[in-house]
Amino acid sequence: MKVKFYLLFVLIFILSCKKKDNPQPEASTAPVSGKIYSSTFTAQNAVIRNVSFSYQNYKPEDLFAIYLSENKGDDCSADLSKFAVRLSVPKKIGKFTENDIYVLIEDPNSTDGALFSSDSVIEITSITADKVTGKVDAKFENSYIKGSFEAKICQ
Repeated sequence: MKVKFYLLFVLIFILSCKKKDNPQPEASTAPVSGKIYSSTFTAQNAVIRNVSFSYQNYKPEDLFAIYLSENKGDDCSADLSKFAVRLSVPKKIGKFTENDIYVLIEDPNSTDGALFSSDSVIEITSITADKVTGKVDAKFENSYIKGSFEAKICQ
């Protein structure tokens, strides 16, 4: 009888120590979308091209140039003019703001684009040999974009 009581006590102890499953907030996987110059924008494709410029303290080899397009067919062979958004960010995992990044939005009514980095965040969450994943949250005057991206690294 004593052995059964002891086993019952051990069983109750083990069950009471069971890790409780607390639901974790789900990470946003919505594609980058928003409003650019009063037009809606949803990225359907993203690619990374080589950078040929320095920015702040970063050399070209230290930066990703991530291009976002509304057209699924725009890939590594597409002309850069097909991409409405360029995200420039360091080549490392992390969350970057202000002087580490910039976001260039092409103006459909001009040859100039909007360049902004304040109040903007780009997060790189994963880097592999052929792709980079991350998130962006960028605002400038009446334009904004927010969401997740998976960009193919062009060779």
